[in-house]
Amino acid sequence: MNIQRAAKLAYDQGKCMTRTFEGFNGTKILPTNSFDCCFLFSGRAALSPGARWNPTLEDLISEDWQVVNLSSDERRVPAEIATTGRKGDEDLKSDCKELIEATIYNAVKRLNYAIEKGPVSPQEVEALTGMIRTLSELRAGLSSL
Repeated sequence: MNIQRAAKLAYDQGKCMTRTFEGFNGTKILPTNSFDCCFLFSGRAALSPGARWNPTLEDLISEDWQVVNLSSDERRVPAEIATTGRKGDEDLKSDCKELIEATIYNAVKRLNYAIEKGPVSPQEVEALTGMIRTLSELRAGLSSL
């Protein structure tokens, strides 16, 4: 099956997906909607899964994906992710707020640094202040949800 179908089935069933391609060597991917994206379980690393798996083009276009169960070691991943692959709406909203706050902080820091060190172009000031304004509006919109 293709990766889209495998990801949907794995996500819906709280399972992993893998490729039958021998170069994949039993590596399993746990698709999630968490901030960590997809967890990668590979050999001994199954005890400490990696976050943010990056597929290759071959991974994306192959038709050899299958859905597989988590092993007992892999079930050590936090229950909210491993059992359903989902976070609650409040957790996602909180993650979004944290990301927006961090981005606003870094943009303000960059703007202050640029102004202190000078010279700073009007375009850069406009771009940074525009980004800060947009992010502030996003933050306000999230608060009203």
